Amino acid sequence: MTKKRVSRRKLLKAGAAVGLTAMYYKRIAHAARPVIKAGLVGCGGRGTGAAHNLLEAASKTGIDVRLWALADVYRSHAERAANSLKKRAGFEVGNRIFDDFDGYKKLIDSGVDLVLLATPPGFRPEHFEAVVEAGKHCFTEKPVATFAETCRRFMRAGEESVRKGLTVVAGTQRRHQRP
Repeated sequence: MTKKRVSRRKLLKAGAAVGLTAMYYKRIAHAARPVIKAGLVGCGGRGTGAAHNLLEAASKTGIDVRLWALADVYRSHAERAANSLKKRAGFEVGNRIFDDFDGYKKLIDSGVDLVLLATPPGFRPEHFEAVVEAGKHCFTEKPVATFAETCRRFMRAGEESVRKGLTVVAGTQRRHQRP
């Protein structure tokens, strides 16, 4: 075997070409990524905070997430959340603010891909079942339910989400606190 020597100049040219090609393909791949439309059900302090957390995490990872719809039993809560979130990139709620006890159904039907559930836990199993039935991905705050039977309902819906290939994530408590 004979050794071929590669000059420093040829190595730098080849490295630059590889780097530019990688940047080009990364730009194409990034442009081809779909927009993830998220909807928030439960627009109180924790829900609004969860929406802020989602948009912040998305901006750090380069994932294109848009807040698409809001739902709360009280319209004033949803409007307050909308005002709080207006300054964030990725905010596109527009007229997709739903209220009343069936607002979550309208939100699910509004074209969202991901639903954030931040309602009181007594409502969460029913809301989660509707999210899974509609084939949407879900982030849910904890606790997911309050009684044994509602926990079982939530778990059955969770099993169905696995069969459908949906992503479901539950909130954690004090995960980022040093102690």
